[in-house]
Amino acid sequence: MKDTKKLSAVILITGFILFVLLIGAKSYLKVMDFYINDLPDTIEWTSELGSRFESDFAASFFMKPEFINLNGLMRNLMGQHEMNRVVKLDNGYLTVTCEPFEEELIKNNTDNVIRLKNYLEERGIVFIYAITPNTSCKYDPELPEGIYDYGNENFDRIAMALRRGGVRVIDFRDELYADGIDAYDMMYRTDHHWNTRMGFYAYSKFADILEEELDCEIDPKVRDLSNYKIKTYRKWHLGSRGQRTGRFFGGVDDFDLIIPQFETHLISADGEDEGEYKGLLVKTASLKEKDLNRVMNDLNNRSTYDMVLEDSQGDYINLNSHNDKSILVVSDSFGKAVCPFMDISFQHVRSKEGYLTADFIEEAAPDAVVMFYDFSTSYDPDYFDYQLD
Repeated sequence: MKDTKKLSAVILITGFILFVLLIGAKSYLKVMDFYINDLPDTIEWTSELGSRFESDFAASFFMKPEFINLNGLMRNLMGQHEMNRVVKLDNGYLTVTCEPFEEELIKNNTDNVIRLKNYLEERGIVFIYAITPNTSCKYDPELPEGIYDYGNENFDRIAMALRRGGVRVIDFRDELYADGIDAYDMMYRTDHHWNTRMGFYAYSKFADILEEELDCEIDPKVRDLSNYKIKTYRKWHLGSRGQRTGRFFGGVDDFDLIIPQFETHLISADGEDEGEYKGLLVKTASLKEKDLNRVMNDLNNRSTYDMVLEDSQGDYINLNSHNDKSILVVSDSFGKAVCPFMDISFQHVRSKEGYLTADFIEEAAPDAVVMFYDFSTSYDPDYFDYQLD
């Protein structure tokens, strides 16, 4: 009898070990497929997630979505507000809290932006710096009891330093509040990005200033949202924070596809790509390919936001432009929701992610530079390392 129990225990333990080894092997092969064949199945990596390989292995872990969904479901049932460094606000939105930025870091980065502003001003180039919204709203934080987030305080300090240096700052947190718009309606529940409707709203604010400062006209059709068709894909987008917590912890976002109902015609500056807004700037293949079953079982793919809007940040000539102005948009992935509308508003729009140099600015010869980043968790000095001498 004892031998039978021992044998059963050995079999059980051996089976468990083999199961773990199988999961590890399949996960390893999956991440190797990413490196060898460039077929990623990962969340969007940032330095805060650890080493790149560790993050890719974790993202490719066999049955990872099922394990995460189960974890998130149990935490939801138990009323927990935190999972994998993601915090669920009282209204259900997911955020990542931020510590206070060091004063030296803020001074270094804002001083560099002020120097850039002065450099551009001397050359007659308009400069606008925008503060993007934090998921936890400045005027309605919705933070659970005992949770602290210094993101909005950091943004306030950045905006104050820039304004003292004479930089024109648009603070979208204040703009939304002044316009009576619920800031949460403009953010994804499960993502760190603003949504496509906020992209149009931000574009409209930039357009107001640029039309006045550059003494130019943007085609009125482009500026009127009623000239666009908005198709909503229900429960379609699981953002970067949702991928870390599963679809049962914070839910799944709707995704609004905004398409102009008027003629557009663009060509890339290198002449290699030409087409319309839909197809050139906005890709809809990923939306067409998914059916309901795939949506529910394939949400751990790269986010819909990235897949649909990836190519909107480029270097485009607008052949239907009502003006001859050139705009340089300096941004991170937040620019993907804004650039489609910028691209069809001006004659030439070029996008870049930091690392500006005097040679690049001279070659680009923009009439205006628009800059905005999401710094809800870090204020990366690399974005502000300008070579202007």
